[in-house]
Amino acid sequence: MPQWKKGKINEWRALSLQFGGEFLLINKKMQKPAHIIVEAAQEHFITQILLGQSARTRWEEIKRGSIVNEIMRQTTNIDIHIVADSKPIRKDKNQ
Repeated sequence: MPQWKKGKINEWRALSLQFGGEFLLINKKMQKPAHIIVEAAQEHFITQILLGQSARTRWEEIKRGSIVNEIMRQTTNIDIHIVADSKPIRKDKNQ
């Protein structure tokens, strides 16, 4: 695993602990991310899920579906929070 990725994971782990959350890192390469998240939420009786904004392009979401929508369809009584990442906003070419 690249060093930058390890650093990001450590940041997420620290934030989770700082706010009293539980950090889970599950590696199941052949399953869809939404399925893994829903499965973990059910196994651990999770009531809130925090997700970063999708890295998928709009076209990928059309072709492959939205992870957020898939999680919402497969769960009940779980709050799902979507947070923005730190990518700069694209500016209009005319600006």
